[in-house]
Amino acid sequence: MRSLVRSTIPVDVDRKPFVASELEADVREALVTDFAPHRQINVVPTNPLPAYVEHHQDADQVGRLTAEAVVHQYEATAQSVEEMGIDLKAYAKFLIEELERTQEAVKYVADTVQSIRDEGKRSFERVQQRSMITTQVRDACAEIRNKIAAQD
Repeated sequence: MRSLVRSTIPVDVDRKPFVASELEADVREALVTDFAPHRQINVVPTNPLPAYVEHHQDADQVGRLTAEAVVHQYEATAQSVEEMGIDLKAYAKFLIEELERTQEAVKYVADTVQSIRDEGKRSFERVQQRSMITTQVRDACAEIRNKIAAQD
């Protein structure tokens, strides 16, 4: 039976068919090319090198540029981490200030707790004193009543 679907894949009629046994030779043929001779490129770096590195005198221009690009990436990363350290120091300073305020609040709470206990103790003593006075008054009244009753 014949297929009704047409292929939309373009077919290169001038291309030779794929032969697996010739694959290695085809790859080798594709890789052999004539490169232009190496020429010196004079590029002025836009960013100066960090102070902790310097070019080696025997490195060629490509090696120097590659090394510069790499060290600039490392330096940018180091600067980002350094900025994070500055932010952390600022946050630590904030936390120390918050800790000092918290310690003041804790001291205030401890002082308040002690004041409440002292007031509780004073109230306790006053209630007991009033109770003892009330007992003394009651006893005195009972004694006076007994004396009056004994005279009758």
